[in-house]
Amino acid sequence: MDTDYVLVPHSETEVYLLRKIGFDAPAPILTQYNFPMQVGLSAFDVQKKTCALLTMAQRAYVLNGMGTGKTKCAIWSFDYLKIQGRANKMLVVAPLSTLTFVWLRELFEACPHLKGVVLHGDKKSRLAKLSDMEADVYIINHDGVGVIEKELALQERH
Repeated sequence: MDTDYVLVPHSETEVYLLRKIGFDAPAPILTQYNFPMQVGLSAFDVQKKTCALLTMAQRAYVLNGMGTGKTKCAIWSFDYLKIQGRANKMLVVAPLSTLTFVWLRELFEACPHLKGVVLHGDKKSRLAKLSDMEADVYIINHDGVGVIEKELALQERH
């Protein structure tokens, strides 16, 4: 029996198109990304599936339960997309109580090569931190978005 094969690149665009025509192609992050972990640990299967979703979907909700590593999934997905040249900066909007003790800590643990900045304080302080061009991830609370909304919109265009 003769079988024809076609070789295509394995990136998000090709996988998206292959899936549209009925092929069950795996998300590239599953084969092309080394999930940074502490020694002796590895990413859970649910985390890899969540990262596959986040890197392939234009929009996604992550409704995984507590303790399943949702924060790391968001960070790893951003890191992968940044490596691929498909993302530049990440804006995290989260409850005030989680800015430093969850997001900044997890960023340092999951991807210490990425720089995170917490946009908290008065407007002048937030704007000074927002102007840090070396930052990869900006972390802000919901109310803080309203304080520097115009500046965040301008930042998005750069």
